Amino acid sequence: MGCGLELNCDREDEKIRYTFLEAETHAGAVISEVPFQLCRDEVLARFGSPSKSGGPVSHPILGNLGPWDRFQGQEYTIHVQYTVSSNSIERITLMRNDVAP
Repeated sequence: MGCGLELNCDREDEKIRYTFLEAETHAGAVISEVPFQLCRDEVLARFGSPSKSGGPVSHPILGNLGPWDRFQGQEYTIHVQYTVSSNSIERITLMRNDVAP
């Protein structure tokens, strides 16, 4: 709790489906490919065109959510959620391609 890392596994074989990394509670942590200090423009410069993107939304339960970009690799997908106010990274989700929405 409170470390900024959440794992979700399959029930049957307990393989990791996805990993959430939260910028706010993961202070100082760096994923070699995506440091939390990057802004959206820097992420796009590093990874190129995303496979999918979305703009900010206001969700009735989750509240205001910032824009996001998804980059699909051969074996995994990286989903980057940005803050509403500054377009800095809020959350990074690493997931297997077979479970990516």
